Amino acid sequence: MERLPGEASFNDFWGLSLENLRRLLLNGSGPLFCDYSAVHSEQVAVTAQIDRPAKEVFIGLIDPQQLERYMADKATVEPRPGGKYDFGWGGNGPIKILELEPDRKLTYSWHHDTVVSWILDDSEGGTRITLVHSGFAKDRSTEDYTAGWWKFVNYLKSMVEIGESWQEVFTRTT
Repeated sequence: MERLPGEASFNDFWGLSLENLRRLLLNGSGPLFCDYSAVHSEQVAVTAQIDRPAKEVFIGLIDPQQLERYMADKATVEPRPGGKYDFGWGGNGPIKILELEPDRKLTYSWHHDTVVSWILDDSEGGTRITLVHSGFAKDRSTEDYTAGWWKFVNYLKSMVEIGESWQEVFTRTT
């Protein structure tokens, strides 16, 4: 069954759900819930608490090997404003870094003239991470990006908190 543009995927739903279950079983930590009632058209916003220092979380956003553990297929990162930032998704996804403040902020351009910003703040002995993907047309549903970003933020949270033993939950369907 083919998805319509803007429609969330079952892979994102199951990836988010299974990662929540794994983290609950491993250490009793609370789940991240994707609030589909908050889906709107001009931006996606996701906020989560990660129980690790901002420096460790930031490495998950900027190190190609770490990106490939939870999100990218073949990451390229040139860590400077104007540098290439690519997940290896064949022309879809990020393009170049617009802003870079180590351990605090990463902003990059995304295909279709949208922008993704990750903001890291010290919080409760860990890091509050806020992702905002903005610049969508008013008439475009963001359900697909909402579900996808919740899944990837959840994966990043688990990867950083659990450490080297963490592996992505395989949810791809044929």
